[in-house]
Amino acid sequence: MDNDKPALIGEYISALANAAALAGKAHGYAVWGVEDETHALVGTRFSPRTARKGNEPLETWLSRPLVPQAAFRFHELQQDDKRFVLLEVDGATHRPVSFQGTEFIRIGSAKRKLKGFPEKERALGKPSAAFASRKASPPSTLAARMFSLR
Repeated sequence: MDNDKPALIGEYISALANAAALAGKAHGYAVWGVEDETHALVGTRFSPRTARKGNEPLETWLSRPLVPQAAFRFHELQQDDKRFVLLEVDGATHRPVSFQGTEFIRIGSAKRKLKGFPEKERALGKPSAAFASRKASPPSTLAARMFSLR
């Protein structure tokens, strides 16, 4: 992923939160600076720390249209003169997460509207099936391994 469009990032937060819950995972992830097809480390110009939507910091703007609120964190790393960014999103906990009124889901590497996948929508509508089975894991485990965060 090498997109810095705020609305698209918000849609991905929704998709990752819902996909993580459906898979029984505590977190979902997106990475900037790694080529999708080859996994080559190419770096990115995207900097969530300095990104803005209008007069607002990106993270503040992203958090408002998420319903229910979804916890997410950006982790940045500079290595060999290349920047890499990891977006870590907590899985949905009680119901699907929507962004600007629309629920999204990851299907493979694609982001789609959840309403186009009724079987997944039904599964996410049953808290006992999708949400209760989530595997607990310490926050930022993947980020810590990827970026040697403490």
